[in-house]
Amino acid sequence: GQIYGIIKYEDNALHISPPVLVDYNRTQHNKNFVPLFHASSSKLYLMPSLNPLEIITLDPFAINDDHIAPATMVYQGPWIPLPWNEDYGALRGGTPAVFIPNHNLYLAFFHTRVNFLEGGARGVDHYYIGALTFCPQFPFHIHTVSAYPIILDTTWYEGKWFNKVVSYAVYPIGLALERDHEKNGTKVAGMNSSTIGKGLIGVMTMGYRDADGFAVRFNVRKLLASLDYVSHCN
Repeated sequence: GQIYGIIKYEDNALHISPPVLVDYNRTQHNKNFVPLFHASSSKLYLMPSLNPLEIITLDPFAINDDHIAPATMVYQGPWIPLPWNEDYGALRGGTPAVFIPNHNLYLAFFHTRVNFLEGGARGVDHYYIGALTFCPQFPFHIHTVSAYPIILDTTWYEGKWFNKVVSYAVYPIGLALERDHEKNGTKVAGMNSSTIGKGLIGVMTMGYRDADGFAVRFNVRKLLASLDYVSHCN
């Protein structure tokens, strides 16, 4: 199963629950889930696998004395061909899926891990990041996806390696919408001083080499326009 915790913001303070084990009959190992909260049904869904798409649901507050939350597999889809170039690895989880109202889609970032050596030789693992959108209604089919890795800053892949078997461990963690900038473009602070552009701004938090973190701001409209089509939403 997967261990998670609940963080609530109340009375100007963060309250963190004890660790909870999500118990379900998994079909494959994947430690990176994609959470999706469906506001209209007030249900929390977790996606242990993106392709094939698997969805489980649970009541995050229905926890027994052993800190185990029973989960139910509610959807298991088939593997489907995606525009994503799997030379860069298979899709793994990443950020929560966040609803984009103006586009009626959920947006999330995923990560991949790949070793380019073949024949059983032990090479170096490389991490990459991509984005995908889900349709707004259950079972939240993948609508669009990156065809190639998204590299927002070249410094992600510069400098000292993480260790002898992993080069640059970059992985997405959190995702939120900031606000609309209809009149003026937004300046990116820090690594890049260019203008993001007008429109809805997203903020992705990401980890780097299991030691550092970044907050990356991006133009949601431009990101969505860069993704390749997968399937139609009803």
